[in-house]
Amino acid sequence: MQQITAKENEGYIFSRTLDNKAIVLPIGIALAYSILERCLGWDELHEVPLWVYLMAVVACDVGHVSCSFLMAHQASCSGHGRVYKMLIPVVCLILLVLCLSHDSIAWIGIGYATLAHYVQQQYFFLTVAAGRAKRQPTTFENITLAVGSAAPILIWHMDTERGFDWFFRDDPLLVQIPEELLPLVLIIYCGVGLIYTAKSIVKRETTTAVSKIIATTWLSWGVGILYPSKTASMLFLTAPHAIMSFFSTFFTVRNKWAVAGVQARSDLEAFSRCLVTSPVYYLLFLLLLALCEECLWEALVWREWSTSLFQHYESSSDLISVYTALLLTPQTLHILYEFLLWDERTNPGVCEAVGVQHIASRQVMFA
Repeated sequence: MQQITAKENEGYIFSRTLDNKAIVLPIGIALAYSILERCLGWDELHEVPLWVYLMAVVACDVGHVSCSFLMAHQASCSGHGRVYKMLIPVVCLILLVLCLSHDSIAWIGIGYATLAHYVQQQYFFLTVAAGRAKRQPTTFENITLAVGSAAPILIWHMDTERGFDWFFRDDPLLVQIPEELLPLVLIIYCGVGLIYTAKSIVKRETTTAVSKIIATTWLSWGVGILYPSKTASMLFLTAPHAIMSFFSTFFTVRNKWAVAGVQARSDLEAFSRCLVTSPVYYLLFLLLLALCEECLWEALVWREWSTSLFQHYESSSDLISVYTALLLTPQTLHILYEFLLWDERTNPGVCEAVGVQHIASRQVMFA
């Protein structure tokens, strides 16, 4: 694989070939699963075969979380890891208090933080795609991306029959938006989409990385929020997010290690460097961590696939709350770390590693 700072790849986030794989492939995976689900009549999550669940849910949703810890370790080895270490006990303590008192608050809070995290990532890639083409995203591109995610979320919050089902729990929505606003939201949603599409066709920009990021954002949020199947809709949201995380973390960490030199100062650092020498090592390690985490969730909390295996090990509600808080800690840290890891002030050298050192760090973070 080529370094993402290569001259011939200007205008692409990674490269011409890899952009197609990272941006288009996730939508193809989600679409294939949706067709398979409809053909085989899988109505609920427990009807999905275990191997499909592991590939579609665990590999994407759980697997990408550890990307942040790999980047945080790299930042720590470079002498900038204090803030990442300090967050671990703070987050764990807050989640422990919330889960023991009212676990629904913890789940809803993490859910809405995840929404913000997904939107932030899409703005990040929009800015990187434009920056690699030696320009800033235009105001209308930023507006189009915002409308593509905000409109489906607003429509979701107008549905009185749906709860906050991000984690298949049906917790109550934080706010209910009046249904009378639906026509206005649809007019803005359709209008902005049509105008951007027409402009892209006229300017012949339909194949650029910026256009692909915006199109993927609209598809993932539109289908992900409004599609009736919970599992398929979750995959439309998480697959693009997760696969782009896999790609971006791999290249960024590898490029930063290349700049830092070849001499590892510890066995753990040597192992971290080894992981990004090959995408196979890298993905296998992340998927192994994801499988371990999912097994802990299943054994200690869910018990949906292995009821008979753990039927003799009943836990009290307080103990399950403690397990939940501990297992929610990686996901929460992942969200917080992502807001820090792509900022030059808390992770020096990240802009150069991404190939947009000519753009201010805050512009990369928040477009």
